[in-house]
Amino acid sequence: MIIGWDVDGVLANTVDKILAYRNRIYGTSYRREQVISHDMHKLWGGTVNEAIEFFHRYYDSPEYRTTQPVEGSVEAVRELTSRGHEHKAVSARPLVIAQSTEDFIREHYGEKTFEKIVLTNQWSTGNSGARMTKADVCRAEGVDVLVEDFVGYAEECAQAGVQTFLLDCPWNQSERLHSGVQRVKHLREVVEALSRKL
Repeated sequence: MIIGWDVDGVLANTVDKILAYRNRIYGTSYRREQVISHDMHKLWGGTVNEAIEFFHRYYDSPEYRTTQPVEGSVEAVRELTSRGHEHKAVSARPLVIAQSTEDFIREHYGEKTFEKIVLTNQWSTGNSGARMTKADVCRAEGVDVLVEDFVGYAEECAQAGVQTFLLDCPWNQSERLHSGVQRVKHLREVVEALSRKL
């Protein structure tokens, strides 16, 4: 089985680092539990384009360079690999951070654990390359299962026929989910669910 993994919020504990950077630069004191929307600019104000520009500055920060894996992600990937599953990273990250994304994944998850790393470029600025949807990437790459933290991408992929696990976070609370989306509190639940399918 080919498992697709979102990067930010699933493999990389990005939100905490973004908030640390924001707090350092602007003297604010935002906390993870305050992030109740995937659109972080709704927390601190501004437009989508201003948020994208902020994230591009963040990519040059020490906070970005010291991002750590999400709790339980390394163990989940390792165990699923040992059971014969293949892995592909599917991220909305912009292409300008392709190399640092690959470096992070190789450093924390192993040199050859992820067969492919695909950035959909959905959070890019200006004319910096083509954008794809995660559903299109999952179809093109033969992804059977996606692990995601953004309800919008989870729903999109489930509608395209990709079984999706939604890692529970403050920013993805939703009254109703597509029948193809299963909410999990911890990545261990993904391992257990996929183990029952074998």
